[in-house]
Amino acid sequence: MKKTGIMTDSHSGILNEEAERLGIKVLPMPFYIEEKVYREGVDLSREEFYDMLRKGTDVSTSQPSLVDVAEMWKEMLKEYEEIVYIPLSSALSGSCMAAMAMANEDEFAGKVFSEAGYGLTARGIEFLEEMENLGMIIDVAHLNDAGIRDVLKFTKKPFVASHSNARHLCSHPRNLNDELLKAIGERGGVIGLNYYAYFLRDWKDGETVVSRAEDIVAHAKYIRDMAGIEALGLGSDFDGMNGELEIASPVDMTKLEDVFKKNGFTESEIEKIFCKNVMRIYRELLG
Repeated sequence: MKKTGIMTDSHSGILNEEAERLGIKVLPMPFYIEEKVYREGVDLSREEFYDMLRKGTDVSTSQPSLVDVAEMWKEMLKEYEEIVYIPLSSALSGSCMAAMAMANEDEFAGKVFSEAGYGLTARGIEFLEEMENLGMIIDVAHLNDAGIRDVLKFTKKPFVASHSNARHLCSHPRNLNDELLKAIGERGGVIGLNYYAYFLRDWKDGETVVSRAEDIVAHAKYIRDMAGIEALGLGSDFDGMNGELEIASPVDMTKLEDVFKKNGFTESEIEKIFCKNVMRIYRELLG
């Protein structure tokens, strides 16, 4: 039996032919094209995928199924004593953190090692510091907790979590815990509310999954209490979500405004959330 196997996903840019040459395993990433599921490099070639994008076809991404991840691990453990899993899909619904948790389960503990739970590398910190020197706006929405703590440690200016909610209300790992909400608020940063249903609530089996304005405002209330009203903005994630949405486009923003008012937010607070807080960041960091 071989000693160590390497596994990643197709967001690495490595597809099957190159993976075979390199001797690694690659998990195809799922994506939706007009609500039909495809797997990258399996059901469609990369050229066909990009051709659809050029034509304006409705395309959205998703995280890999944990069942698919586990099945590939099981197959690889027939060939290797241990696996190093390097998920590059951190931008997709917290799949990195989910993989790290699954690697600690009895079946895989001591056999699968996920590179998902670490902070920034030394090179990453160099990039981070240069970004701040250049006056770029740093966005931590796709970082894990350790990465965000590194941003807090190695920068001085405000930064944003452009489309993140409160983990206290929805346990999605891409949402922010109380510690990070407070820290971003203290730094003068902004957290953009995410409208995606799976960032709003922990849905139970059989429930109708709908992104509701009331749930968005519930997160706004919680973040206001943790981080302050100056830390709130609108993130939406219009280009990265699917499903049934009460706030489906900018045309619906007056509906969201009405729900904020109904929940006791003042005109001044709504102006800060809808515009002024983000504009403050733009002026401070971009001049």
